[in-house]
Amino acid sequence: LVSGRSHHSFVDTVMKETEGNPLFVIETVNLLLQTKELEKLDGFWCAKSDDRAGVPGTVREVVLRRVERLSKPRRRLLECASVVGMSFDVDTLADILGHSRLEVIEALEELETPHSLVRVEQDERFSFSHEAVLRAVYEGISDIRRRELHRMMASRLDGKASDLREISALAYHLERAGESGKALPHDLAAGEGWLKCSGVFEAEPYFKRSL
Repeated sequence: LVSGRSHHSFVDTVMKETEGNPLFVIETVNLLLQTKELEKLDGFWCAKSDDRAGVPGTVREVVLRRVERLSKPRRRLLECASVVGMSFDVDTLADILGHSRLEVIEALEELETPHSLVRVEQDERFSFSHEAVLRAVYEGISDIRRRELHRMMASRLDGKASDLREISALAYHLERAGESGKALPHDLAAGEGWLKCSGVFEAEPYFKRSL
């Protein structure tokens, strides 16, 4: 991509922010070159601005450009997945979107290759390929649509949440949907549940929200 040597701090920052994803590395460096944010000092390539400040913003721009090239149905699928979290399963997306499992699987496979936006985990679970993808997609959803997606997730869990993680997820989605009153008993249940498991750190946000 660039001839010559690169400063180790620049290389370390790029690899950290892209998590070593080859396509994101290439596109990040290309975008830095296009925006003239790379310069050569004492024979080493480095970012003009502070590496820690410039590179993360560039990675986010790379992600946004990839997402913007997707069709509306594919973007909608990613938006729904971003509301679920870093990791998500086929059945959840199919239920929320009203699609068949096959349609969701085919869409996710397309988002994995060639777009490199998601990756297969196991047991029909997928995850975002990079935390920057999750953040960019989630932050790009309008407030009203984001609340509605969280409300749909809460409706799916309501009455079915049995284990601690499901109860915690229900409380989270109700809060994000703007349903603080409905979330209260689930926040308390989640906080108490985490305390019983010695999860003081995990319990704290639930108790804070219930105050």
